[in-house]
Amino acid sequence: MFKVLVTTHPFAEYNLQPIEILQHHGCEVIRNSQKAKFSRTELINMIKNADALIAGVEKLDQPLLEHAPKLKIIARVGIGLDNVDFDYTNAKGIKVTYTPDAPSRSVAELTMGMIIDLARYLTFADQQIKLGKWQRYTGVILEGKTLGIVGLGRIGRLVAQLAAPFGMKILTHDILPNHSFINSNNLILVSKEEIIANSDFLTMHIPLYSKTINYLDYQQLSAMRHGSFLINTSRGGIINELALAEVMRSGHLRGAALDVFCEEPYNLQKNSLLAQFPNMIFSAHMGSCTREGRYLMEYGAAKSIVDIITGKKPEHLVTEAGY
Repeated sequence: MFKVLVTTHPFAEYNLQPIEILQHHGCEVIRNSQKAKFSRTELINMIKNADALIAGVEKLDQPLLEHAPKLKIIARVGIGLDNVDFDYTNAKGIKVTYTPDAPSRSVAELTMGMIIDLARYLTFADQQIKLGKWQRYTGVILEGKTLGIVGLGRIGRLVAQLAAPFGMKILTHDILPNHSFINSNNLILVSKEEIIANSDFLTMHIPLYSKTINYLDYQQLSAMRHGSFLINTSRGGIINELALAEVMRSGHLRGAALDVFCEEPYNLQKNSLLAQFPNMIFSAHMGSCTREGRYLMEYGAAKSIVDIITGKKPEHLVTEAGY
C-alpha cells in the first residue's frame, strides 16, 4: 500500500476530499493528529516508511530525507519551497510539487487587510481600548497614495487588482515583468531603488531563496519614504529583522505589518526587538488560512500524489526553490 505521511496541520479539517481521493487510489493516509508540528525526532521516526509526504513548512533537508529511502514525492501544501533541499531531492529523483494558485487570493486579501489596518491604526486602537484608553487616531486615506508591489506573480497581480478600486497609484518591480498585465492594469514598472524610495505602502511578494535573503537590509529600509508603511506576507528572511527594528526605532517608518518571520513560530522571549513597537502588526503566517484556500491547497497536494501513482506528470512540478 502506498503510504502518504501528512505532516502539515490542519489537513482536511473542513473538507475530507483530499483524503478521500488518496484513499480511492489505494493510499494509506497517516495524518498529524496532535494539533501541533511534529518535532524533528518525531518526523524522522515517521518518515521512514513513507512513499509520499504532504508537507508544510518543516525543514526538509538531507539529514532528514536520508531517513526516507522509499520517498517518491514531496507535495508541498502552499507556495514557499525554501524549506526543501533540492540538491538532495533532484539527486535522488524525489519529485517536488507545490500549490501556487490555491492560496493566492487568501494571501492577497490579507495583504489588503494589513494595508487598511496600518492606514487607520485599527489594531493599535483595539489594543488601547482594551487597556481602558479611549483615543482616536488620525490615519490616511488610500486614494492617491502610492502602492509599491515587489514581485508581480500570482499574489502580486491580485494585490494590484484589489488595490486599484481604492484609487492608488501602483508601482511594481519584478525581475521577469509581465508587460501585458502591467500595461492593461495601468501599473508602472520601476527599478528596485525607485519602488523603495517612492512607495507610501511597500508590499513584498517574492520567494525566499539565495538571491532574496535580506532583500531589504538597513540600506534599503532607510531609503524608504519617510512615514511610509511596509507589509510582508511572503517569507520572513526577505527582510533583515535587526535592520527593520533599527529603522522602526528611528521613527522613519510609520508602521509595518508582518505575517512571516525569520524564525517561526515567533519567539517573544528570544526575539522581542520587533514586538516592542506599537505600530508593528503581527499575524501568525496565516496568509493562506482561509477555508477555501486551505481546501484548494490540500486537494492540489493530494492530486499531485495521485498523478504520480497513475503515471501522470503533476501540474506544478518544481526543481528549485526560486521556481
